[in-house]
Formats: sequence, C-alpha cells, structure tokens
Amino acid sequence: MKNDKARKAIAIGALAELYRRQMTDAAIEMFVSALGDLTAEQVEHAARKAAASCKFMPAPVELRELAGKVSHADRAMLAFQALELAIEEIGGYRSPDFDDPAINAIVRHLGGWTRLCAMPCDEFDRFLRPQFLKAYEAISRNGVGSEAGARLIGEFERENARMGYNRPGDIVPVKTGLPWADETRRLGERRTATGTPRIEFQKP
Repeated sequence: MKNDKARKAIAIGALAELYRRQMTDAAIEMFVSALGDLTAEQVEHAARKAAASCKFMPAPVELRELAGKVSHADRAMLAFQALELAIEEIGGYRSPDFDDPAINAIVRHLGGWTRLCAMPCDEFDRFLRPQFLKAYEAISRNGVGSEAGARLIGEFERENARMGYNRPGDIVPVKTGLPWADETRRLGERRTATGTPRIEFQKP
C-alpha cells in the first residue's frame, strides 16, 4: 500500500514537473487521495496518457477519466467544465449543438442557452452549477430523449426565425471531447425500446 502511494505520488510529481507546475507535498497528497481507488499502474498509465494528450496539468477527475475510472459525478463535473468553456467561447448569440446531448437537454431545462449566458457569475456558480451536476448524474444513468437532446437556440437564430430568415452559420457544433458524448443518446434509445422511461425534459 505504501509503495502504491509512493508510485502515485511520483507519477503526479512527474506530471507537475512536465507542466512546470509547483506542487506542495500537501497538494500531491490530495491528488493521491482523490485517486485512492485506482491502482498505481492505473495512475501511471493515466499520467502517461495525460503527458501525450493534455495541454495543461490535468485535475484528478481528468486522470480518473484517462484511467478509465469515471463515476457519474465525475462525468457531471467534466460536462460542466465543457459548458463553461462553451459559454466563454461562443456567447449567447450563436446556437450551440453539443455532441453530448445531455448538456443540450439540461441547458434547455434550466432556461435555455441565452439565459445561462446572461446569468451573473455568482448565480451561475451558486445555483445553476449544483442543479446541472445533479441533473447530469441522473441523465448519465438513464439517457436522454432525442427531442430534449436537440441543439440549443441562440439569440441570432431566435430573432432571424421571427423575421423568416434561416442562417445555418449561426449554428455551432461543440465538440466536448468527452469520450461518452454519444452514450447518453444511445442509452436513452435503448431504454425507450425496452419500455423503461427515459428523461425527456419539456422545452420552455
């Protein structure tokens, strides 16, 4: 056990050095604790994959993903990070279509794309974040229907539709990079086929 912890700490320390990140012993210990259910081999494997594919020092949840050990809560955290990045890069005027339909469904359920983009930061972090995480965990278990998972509508598309215009350029496909991005759609289809209710939020 001690040897496993030491190997994990060495792998984390090597990653930090590679990414020129200063990490205290306490910070490395927190990383090791967050990866406590993984073997030393899994952590080392994840560290090698991170070194080959990540632009920045990965968080523990990202290392868990690279190790193939991702819980529903982990998935929710990574999906929320993808949402935050898309809001910063796309803004509320264009219409995003996330490759993970669960994100589309939850954003629609929580008021729509333009509402989230215009939300004050404190409200976004304090109220929307826990709602998103809870909903995503449920969807990652049960799947989401195709209607709820359809792309979102931005301000440009909404205004153009009122005037009878159709500008495909306003639609932005969003590649989240999440390895299970299409899984929730397939899961929803399978559960519907077998008679198990899927999550199908209503459009506002």
